[in-house]
Amino acid sequence: MNQVKNHWARMAELHWKKFLPKMYRKLQEAGTLEQELIKAGNQASEAIAALGSDGGLRREEAVEIVLPQYILLPPESPDQEPSETDTRTTGGTTM
Repeated sequence: MNQVKNHWARMAELHWKKFLPKMYRKLQEAGTLEQELIKAGNQASEAIAALGSDGGLRREEAVEIVLPQYILLPPESPDQEPSETDTRTTGGTTM
């Protein structure tokens, strides 16, 4: 079944490509980039919805909390080895 990238997955793709090039390239080479982007986008959407409906936060507040966890991951340091990239997580799953 083909899954479609949502808004958050597209945002992750742009961010990861620019700020996490080693991780991006490694996922691309492994053939799992699209899957990880879709997963991150879906997890972000679900978390934003949960914080909004169940947590009582405004959407903007929920987005501010969720994006750094799934989409806008911290940039790689210039001297970071590709093996260190493996420890980055998207929604609790090791990449």
